[in-house]
Amino acid sequence: MIKALIFDVSGVLTHARFPHAFEAFAHKINLPSDLVADYFKNDLEKQLLGQSNLHDIYVSLSEKLDEISETAFKEKWVSTIAEITTINEDLLGWIDTWRKAYTCGILTNNTEGRGIFDQHIQLHSHFDFALESYKEHIKKPNPEFFKLGLQYAKCAPNEALYVDDQQRHVDAAISVGMQGILFTNNEQLRQDLISHGIKI
Repeated sequence: MIKALIFDVSGVLTHARFPHAFEAFAHKINLPSDLVADYFKNDLEKQLLGQSNLHDIYVSLSEKLDEISETAFKEKWVSTIAEITTINEDLLGWIDTWRKAYTCGILTNNTEGRGIFDQHIQLHSHFDFALESYKEHIKKPNPEFFKLGLQYAKCAPNEALYVDDQQRHVDAAISVGMQGILFTNNEQLRQDLISHGIKI
């Protein structure tokens, strides 16, 4: 019997057009898009593990910035993410209802830059807990990350169901005994949840 529903963020709860993000952000801070993209992409693994953040990127770019404060730098980044991100409002509405019967959580690979945006839209208010790689210093598909999720969900592995848009992360959840669903769209998710015995 499923007691907990745990979700990835990007590609499930939100959908972002990241190829456009760096160009749009570069335009806002008056720097070449290739330069900005390199600073973000080259440090991605460290950002996902919380070993690098927006402050570090700001410091690295500060000599090239035209008198932009760190606060303004972060605000421009959040506004850029808002412009290229679509929120899956229907799914979040369903989750608000499902929380009456199930523990609902987030387990996601995230950077501080995306985390600030998630805070801005109050994404975590729809969930009982949220685990982000940059805060926990561990990321998918490491099985230990999923085991940490089970601790927060307070249930046995076979009582938790994980939803992600990448098969390798679904497989990682299954490897620790959880059930898993590969997300493609909302209607498919509803059908898969029903097949797992979830009351919709």
